[in-house]
Amino acid sequence: MMKQDSTTVDMERTLRLAEMLQQWVIKAAVFDGHIHAPTVIAAAAQMTGTMVFRSLGAIAPHIKPGTVMLSAQAHAFGPKFMDLIFATAQALVGPIDHEAVSAAKVTTTWSRLSLLELQAHIDPFYEVLAKTEQLSALDGARLFAVATGQLIGQFRADINPADGCALALRGLVEGAKTVPRRLSGTS
Repeated sequence: MMKQDSTTVDMERTLRLAEMLQQWVIKAAVFDGHIHAPTVIAAAAQMTGTMVFRSLGAIAPHIKPGTVMLSAQAHAFGPKFMDLIFATAQALVGPIDHEAVSAAKVTTTWSRLSLLELQAHIDPFYEVLAKTEQLSALDGARLFAVATGQLIGQFRADINPADGCALALRGLVEGAKTVPRRLSGTS
């Protein structure tokens, strides 16, 4: 029996875990029995940003979730995760016109869930997954970024890939600059 190298195992694990996150995000975006594609894409991207924010460490307890807090560290991580979202989406849909992404008029207001509502849906599942799989917050950001790119491909009939990428960009930024809900194990 041939042994798999660690890169193959890591990629298989990443895809498996990203698929799990996709399914949970999709469940959160069902309204009136229908999946709302902009909510799905915005949600996965916002969770990417949320996990980037959470990787920065503890937030003073007096700072309320939903408060905007800018961080040079989060700003530095953003392009790396956006590149991962774009690369994943392009692997599924082909080249994406970056000018069309820049010109897109989409915003996270297209989502039917606020960032804090989304976190309330996703965090309980993610906390169990993170503990079981021993994931750091940056691992979570990477998995949500892959899931976002896959969802852009999966829902390309509902929202064109350039708009999907623009929505992902805005969602990632929103999540990375907004104080998230406290996880159950934190104050």
